This record gives sequence, C-alpha cells and structure tokens, in this order.
Amino acid sequence: MVWVSAPSTASAAPTASGQEYQKYYTVAQSYHGSPENLPEIAGRFLGSSDRSREIFNLNVGRPQPAGGALSDSAKLRAGWYLVLPWDARGDGVRYGQLPTTVPAPGASPTPSASSAPTSRPTGPPAAVPAPGNCAAGRSAPGNQDQWAALRLAPEHAWNYSRGKGVTVAVVDSGVDANLPALSGRVAVGTDIVSGSGRGDTDCLGSGTAMASIIAARSDSGSGAVTGVAPDATVLPVRLVTTNPQATVPDQVAAIEFAANSGAKVVVLGTYVDRTDPTVAAAIRNAGAHDAVVVTAALGSGAAPSAAPSGPPAATLLRVGAVGIDGMPALHYPASAVDVVAPGVAVAGLGISGVGPVSVTGGQYAAAFVAGEVALVRARFPHLTAAQTVHRIEATTDPVGGPAASGPDASGQPVSGRAGTGMIDPGLAVTQVLPEENRAATPQPVATRPAEPHPYRGYALVIIALLALVTVVMLILRARRAIRPDDPVLGGPTAPVTEPAGAATVGERLSQLSTSDVDETGVAGERQSAAMPVAPVVAPDEAPVEVSVGASRSGGVRRRETAAATGVPAEAEETPTG
Repeated sequence: MVWVSAPSTASAAPTASGQEYQKYYTVAQSYHGSPENLPEIAGRFLGSSDRSREIFNLNVGRPQPAGGALSDSAKLRAGWYLVLPWDARGDGVRYGQLPTTVPAPGASPTPSASSAPTSRPTGPPAAVPAPGNCAAGRSAPGNQDQWAALRLAPEHAWNYSRGKGVTVAVVDSGVDANLPALSGRVAVGTDIVSGSGRGDTDCLGSGTAMASIIAARSDSGSGAVTGVAPDATVLPVRLVTTNPQATVPDQVAAIEFAANSGAKVVVLGTYVDRTDPTVAAAIRNAGAHDAVVVTAALGSGAAPSAAPSGPPAATLLRVGAVGIDGMPALHYPASAVDVVAPGVAVAGLGISGVGPVSVTGGQYAAAFVAGEVALVRARFPHLTAAQTVHRIEATTDPVGGPAASGPDASGQPVSGRAGTGMIDPGLAVTQVLPEENRAATPQPVATRPAEPHPYRGYALVIIALLALVTVVMLILRARRAIRPDDPVLGGPTAPVTEPAGAATVGERLSQLSTSDVDETGVAGERQSAAMPVAPVVAPDEAPVEVSVGASRSGGVRRRETAAATGVPAEAEETPTG
C-alpha cells in the first residue's frame, strides 16, 4: 500500500545555519529476524502501529544518502534515515541533524560528528544555558488536541486545590525551564548523566511535555496547554540527554534523588525500567519516604522476563493510556493497570520554539495522574502516600461506552484492563471517603498480670470499717432529723422551771445559814472556799446568782446579786459573843 501526503515538519527545529535537529532512526537489515516495516517501527517507538502513517508522511519522497526515496510504506531499505515524530523514543532513536552520508555496514546508527548541533539558535538568549549537543530551535507549533483537558476538566478541582506547595519530580529527559508557561514552577533539579549540573534543560522534549501536562499555566502566554496542577512545583531529574537510553545505576540514582529531595510525587518516564529488581527496590524505597510513584503500565508486548515480581507497592500507581474513544493504547494484561488517563494524541508543550505538540505514550498518561496526585496531596496533606493512592483509585470514572466494552486493536477485550477507571480530578478533591475519617482501631498491648500488693488485705479491711462508720453516721443523722427533741440523740434540753409555791431565793439562803451555825453562834469551818450554785429560774423572778462562803474568822458572809436589777445586795454577820 502506498501513502502519499505532504511531509510534516512538526518534529524539526531549525538551527541558525538552517539545518534541522530531528529525531530519526536508521533502518536495519532486519529486526528479530524479519524485514523492518513502518507499522512495526511505529509500534516500537510510538506505542501504536497506527501511527506508521505519521512516519510515512515525514519521509515520503525525500532522497536518501543510500539511494532511492520512500514511496511505498511496505518497502524499506537498510541504511535509510527515517525522520520520526518528536515524541518517539526507544533503542535506536537518535536526535540531531540528519546525516548526509551512508552509514557503514554493521555500524551502530549514531549521528555523525558533523550532525551534532554546534551553535545556539537565533533570537534572544535563553535564561538557562543549554548544555552542549542540545538543540533549542524554533519552529511552527505542531498539531495538538485538547480532548484530554475537556475529558478530565481539572478546573473543577481548582476551587479546592491547585497543587500549591507540592513538588512533583519528573524523572525523564529534563525540563525546559525557559518556557513561559512553566516560568517560576521549575526547580533547578539535577543531571544524573553528568553527575553534576542542572536538570532544568531538555534536549529530547519528553520531560518538558510531561511537565507541561502537570503544571503549565495558560495565563503566561502558552495559551493552548494548561496543566492539571498549575501551582505545583516541578523538580526535573534528568536521566538522559541526547541518547535516549539510561543505565540501571542511573535509574536508581534518579529515583533516590527524587525521594530524598522531599518530592511528594515522583513520575517516571519511559527511560526507567521498573521491571529491574534494583529499580523496583528504589521505587519501594521512595514509597517509604511517603512519595507516590506514578509510572506507565506495562503492555503485553514486554518480554516475559520483564514482568515485575510480586505484588505492586501500595504507593505505586500504574497508569494505562487511552484514546478519545476510551480504547487503550496498548494491550494491557489483566491486573496490570490501576487507573487510566488520556495518553493518545494529547496536547503538550515542546522544547523552546516548538510550541504546543500532540504526543502519545504511557508517560503522558502518567503525567496526568501525577498532576491529580499533586492536587490531592495539597488538598489533604494529612494523607499518607498509600492513602493518597487509595483516594485516586476510589474516585475514578468507569471507562464505559461501546468502544471501551469491545475488543481493542489486537482483538482482546478491554473490560478488566482499565483498572478502576478514568481519573477524575474534581471528584478526587471533593468526595468524602468514610474510611479516611474512621479512627484507627488501637492495637491491644500485651501486659503481664499485676502482682497483688502485700498490704492489700489491710487496705480492704480499713476501707470496710470506714464504710461501716459512714453508714452508722448517716443513720444517726437521719433519726435526728426525724426526732429533733430527743436528748439521747443530741436534741435540745427542756428549760428547768420552779414549781408554783416554791421558796424564794432569800428564804432558801436563810434556811441554809441557820443550819450551818452551831449553838455558840460560831460557824463551822468549811473546807471549801466557795461552792458555785447553779442558777435557778423561778416562775416570777429573774435569775439570781448565789454564792456562799466561810471567812477565816468564823463569821458568815452572804452575797446576793439580783440579776434583774443589776444592784448587788450584801449582808454581813459577825459573831455575838
């Protein structure tokens, strides 16, 4: 079949000399024992064989250094250089000026020295200097599609959260901090490849596109692309430069740097192989640092040995990419996807001068999810990484519709391979989950039985006696309240009164003095000096105080005090003889 169309220049960036920096691939004699063809190349580097038409349109009719030109999509010649869309990646993809010489037989398809960029583009200098061999040219904006933003509608969440205060580490090709849409929201980061340097520059563009999906702001001039969490901070961890391959030690170092830097969200690009045991351990360690790790789900085309061993970590989100029709971009095995997000022909920002571009890949679906995680972590800072993952999964929309319920391009059923469904940023920051408000059940603490105190018996006896005394006192108080005049119970005593006709006080004193005097008129000696007499109350008299005493001379002395008049009356008698 022959496709004929005008070639696109969306993936090219012209330099000051007029030459273009492009992603390209050198056709080999065969791939896995079969002749190479455009659908196979598109599936390998772009994630879908349906995008072979894009590769055809970029190369049709262009003369090749090895002779001939592409005119039939089914006929490729070894040694041809195929220009690829700018989001292509994988082993064999190169970036630079298209070579003009025939590659040596059996040589590795790498750009020649003359094809490496040697000059900066024209125009104002960038605020952040790009390293060597990194293009930063200018070209017309590529095609882009806003269906993903319309489908997710992240603006519904912005009244509650915009991701402020949350750092999202992007482990990929770096991030172009010169873009106005990312101004002020890209940290310096680090360059893992060089071991020292900045991560806020990008040659391949994939990291910049991911960052724009996460945190771009349309009010700064980009116009077409707005991130899911426009107030979040992007931490670029540059894992690759111009060669889209990363060693396992570099991958581990990149993840460890992101986790140790305090990032609450870590999104991994396609240069990270999470099937490697060492990389998987680094991902688990990032979760131990309370970071949510977001990565693209693995398709069924991966090698059997590439399947991760053991269950996924509770802090890991595996994202499947879907298109506008809800169909997955790849055939995902059952239980390989946690959630899905737009990842086919979605809008992103290219490196300086490229503008908005249309990109496809699982890493861009992961970027949408990373933006939602930033919204949730800013809205609910008390949630742990595992609780955040649960909230993302519990607030998705089921992927429905006739297209989503039928078979995919490979003829496999879609149902059961979309995880819990499509992410929903608005619901993720507003829905109440009862399990988050439920108090944690305290775990029982094992303790030894307490040994009895040696004085425990005595203490019990004392307590019993005190209780008995208390009861008796309460009974007495109750009886006193019932019989207040009972003297036995402490009631008041009735007053003592003299009966009618009783002798007066004076008469009683006279009788007393007469009885105490002998025949000779001499009073007997009294042993006591004084005898107090209790006051007596007569019916018709006031109380009278009486005292009787004996003098040393033997005479009798009497003293009366009339309490009623207050005037003392005294009488003194002396012996007659």
